[in-house]
Amino acid sequence: MYDFCATKSIEEIETDLNFNKWLETYADKLINMFIHFAMTHHFGGTFAVCSAYKFHPKEVFDEQLVDQTIAEIKSQILSLASESEYLQKFQELTDRWKSNISTLMTIVSGKDYLLPILLLKAKSIRSNRPSPSTSDLKFLLVQHCELDRLASLKAAIEG
Repeated sequence: MYDFCATKSIEEIETDLNFNKWLETYADKLINMFIHFAMTHHFGGTFAVCSAYKFHPKEVFDEQLVDQTIAEIKSQILSLASESEYLQKFQELTDRWKSNISTLMTIVSGKDYLLPILLLKAKSIRSNRPSPSTSDLKFLLVQHCELDRLASLKAAIEG
């Protein structure tokens, strides 16, 4: 964010962003929606992952739009499976994927959801300047990304 909001100090940006609290506002709804996407896939249905922008009319997160989408997905699932099968699979997935930031970062699409909401947040912080593009943001994230978790892959390739 600092690279895009250089008119503010890092401390000001951290205060404005309040990253964990901000992400928590998305966690319950988006995780629930992606669990429903997984259930649709499990039961043989199809779905289209739209962009997070769909749920941000006037650049404000609208939880009711997410709830409507979840209801539509649930309806499709119930046309493919019984209520008890739905409830059993839902319980299984919600037990596995607790509603927290780690799960949000793991199961929610980065390209279609996490990056766009980060861009919306960047725009709100630096409202008087143009927003960075998705490509700009990806490039910046790669520059600051720690790839320690890929060390074993690197060793295997080099070895």
